[in-house]
Amino acid sequence: MNLFEKATRKKLRFESEVGLVSVEDLWDMKLEALDRIAQHLHAQVKDGETVSFIDAPNTSAAFKEASSKFDVVKRVIEVRLADKQRAEKAAASRAKKQRILELIEKKKGEELEGKSLDELEALLSGNEDDES
Repeated sequence: MNLFEKATRKKLRFESEVGLVSVEDLWDMKLEALDRIAQHLHAQVKDGETVSFIDAPNTSAAFKEASSKFDVVKRVIEVRLADKQRAEKAAASRAKKQRILELIEKKKGEELEGKSLDELEALLSGNEDDES
């Protein structure tokens, strides 16, 4: 069973500044709020961990739930950060393409400005075939 299937089947709820939120709500939260939730859950998981070389690791229900919640929040943060990075790259690419289009239009304008009056009149009347 995958992480989100487990979380939704268990109907996990997460403590936040606005109260309890569902798994679905995590996707709409600001990254800073998700970070605070993750920090709180990380502290719970760390407090519940026991280091022993002869006893079994902590398998209490509370520890398992905190660990599951932490994994869910951590994954949501990872996906949201990746989405943010892709969006930033796409915006940079769009800006670069827009700048190139502006430069192309400027070059076309410069080319027209370099033409003689007769050439411009011919272009205007549609008599010249090599229009740019």
